Amino acid sequence: MCFVDTKRKEESLVDFIGRTLPTVVICEVANDADLAVGRAVRRLSNAERDSSFKVIYAVDPLIARRIDEIYVDGMLNIVFTNDDDQQIYKAISLVAQGGHYISAAVFNSLSALDIRSFHSLINSGPERIERLSEGNLSARE
Repeated sequence: MCFVDTKRKEESLVDFIGRTLPTVVICEVANDADLAVGRAVRRLSNAERDSSFKVIYAVDPLIARRIDEIYVDGMLNIVFTNDDDQQIYKAISLVAQGGHYISAAVFNSLSALDIRSFHSLINSGPERIERLSEGNLSARE
């Protein structure tokens, strides 16, 4: 079953979550203000115990330079707003089942360091809330 709704203009995030009880929330990120809202939604998702939900960031390709920052900040479910419907559907399906999803276009925009840490996070279990570290680098790295 799929249910789609949007936050009403004057509705608070808390009221929206309480009204819709979502499994997945897609948060569009097109500028710095949207990024702050996305972080607030993610904090709310971590705080909700009765009706927990997962968050997917739909990032505007015009701010693709911020993908590394968004990823390192701990957001593991990212698509571009112009990804095709199949990518969006796949993201929703996997995230709703407890997985993580980064679309192919977003994945290709990540730096090598972030790709390594993403791979290790995906293979190590549940989503972490804290910022990702750069890991232990050898003297050569």
